[in-house]
Amino acid sequence: RAGVKSIQLHGTLRVILEPLIGDVPLIGAVSLFFLRKPLLEINWTGLSNLLDVPGLSGLSDNIILDLISNFLVLPNRITVPLVSEAELARIRFPVPRGVVRIHFIEAQDLMSKDTYLKGMVKGKSDPYGIMKVGNQIFQSKVIKENLNPKWNSVYEALVYESPGQDLEIELFDEDRDKDDPLGSLMIDLTEVEKAHRSEEH
Repeated sequence: RAGVKSIQLHGTLRVILEPLIGDVPLIGAVSLFFLRKPLLEINWTGLSNLLDVPGLSGLSDNIILDLISNFLVLPNRITVPLVSEAELARIRFPVPRGVVRIHFIEAQDLMSKDTYLKGMVKGKSDPYGIMKVGNQIFQSKVIKENLNPKWNSVYEALVYESPGQDLEIELFDEDRDKDDPLGSLMIDLTEVEKAHRSEEH
């Protein structure tokens, strides 16, 4: 038989109990969501061990993670109503708390990932960036054969939870088979908000 022996999700899950009301049950709804895409671990059993074949396991996990993101990663959420539906419209479809503008300018002194003649000759890299805020994903253009690329791009992402949400930035070298990681960075959007407020004053 094919099946799943166990499944684990590793991530930051936020539970919101609102709105507060004057009568029992005191809470209008329970909302659940991940601040960013969680890590997934699945233990397949039986015939589904075929998924252990290199490439197939990662493909199946990514498909499941995409399904989870469509329901449980901000701005998506699961809301369990405890009062009438009419009062929950603003909870299911919340208004963003702000917008973060991402200026994706440049990188310097990146690693050289491309090689030729079985590694005897070093080339450069073909870097591009991926930026994530919750379930919102932006990808820059690829700069061919450049270790000091300049993108000069601007992206805007909606922020629904502050504090809590981060801006994730990952750099990759584009390859024909599998793109190689060049580096990553996590930025706490709460700190960005504080810096912006201090500049205003």
